[in-house]
Amino acid sequence: MSEEIWVAVISGLLGGSTIVELTKLILQNIKGKKRYTAVYEQTQSIYNILQKGVNTTSTDRGLVLKTTNGGGPPKIDSPLYITVIHEQNSPRIESTQQRYNGVQVDREYIDMLFKLSRENMFFGKVEDLRENTLLRVAYESAGIKEYFIYLIKESSKSYWFGSFSSTQSFTDEEKLTLKALAIDMRRIFRLYKIQ
Repeated sequence: MSEEIWVAVISGLLGGSTIVELTKLILQNIKGKKRYTAVYEQTQSIYNILQKGVNTTSTDRGLVLKTTNGGGPPKIDSPLYITVIHEQNSPRIESTQQRYNGVQVDREYIDMLFKLSRENMFFGKVEDLRENTLLRVAYESAGIKEYFIYLIKESSKSYWFGSFSSTQSFTDEEKLTLKALAIDMRRIFRLYKIQ
């Protein structure tokens, strides 16, 4: 039943404009709770995928990241920033979420994002990255040796991507598992229409 019908029914039964306003508030509260429940469900689904990567492979860190340029569509004359939105770690490494909140990216990072936009997902070795770049320094500070980057979603205002990284090398079987988890993450973003 629509909100207007509920308001009419309840106010008709009880009478008075105060009841109409009270009914509207109750229905807004119910809608708000459903909205919060949906957000919790979405977040739990994302964390479950990241945790599965950490639990079932040699992954030490699973991330969901977002790039922005401060609110609008990415433009050539605006700096690009990354923020870690969700993270799951093994006990072997520390969290990076606080350090990477609105960090301006460098050329190496732009190159990685461009490669990601063409390939949708890829594996890489930290030793192959250029020295003294944001990406390499971040990985080396945690002892990361290998990583898997995957595109989650592009929108007009942001670019969502994920990462699974390890202090060891991924096996072929683990690579298949991580690719499947990347597909699951994309499905979650589509299912919940995450922007």
